Amino acid sequence: MINPASATAAGAVSPAMSVDNLRQSNPSPPVLGTSQLPVPRWVSIKASKVNVRQGPSRDHALLWTYVRAGVPVEVIAEFDNWRRIRDRSGETGWVLQQMVSSKRTVIVQGHDNVPITSAPGAPKDVVAFAAPGLIAQLQSCKAQWCEIEARGYDGFVPRGRLWGVYPAE
Repeated sequence: MINPASATAAGAVSPAMSVDNLRQSNPSPPVLGTSQLPVPRWVSIKASKVNVRQGPSRDHALLWTYVRAGVPVEVIAEFDNWRRIRDRSGETGWVLQQMVSSKRTVIVQGHDNVPITSAPGAPKDVVAFAAPGLIAQLQSCKAQWCEIEARGYDGFVPRGRLWGVYPAE
């Protein structure tokens, strides 16, 4: 991400209620955004240059720019054709809906490489190792294991080592 110095503009008023506020007032069922898709949900950055703004319009201050496609982010609110996203570091901002994709990706977390195994819980069948920070495509998750694909390798890693999946999905 690039964080321009111009990000010091006055705070913006969010026209959409945040997911955290909605959860506190009504913990169930899932909230549908203006897109009629669930909020929150995981998406990925679609383009190699995506501006993140303080509010849901081009008139709001630029906070930072993603310079890599495929980064997973969480949609936490919607307003018209804008999506409020949260990234791995907890930072939030607004992006145009066209700048995110429903293609699911994850980031490998932790300090050590994680083995990618050919089957869930098969420590002897390592096909590759994923370094912390690796962005991979998410195929599916069952119980405590998720199937990912990265750089031509397909296999399973523990769910707890991935950022970009919910505990119960």
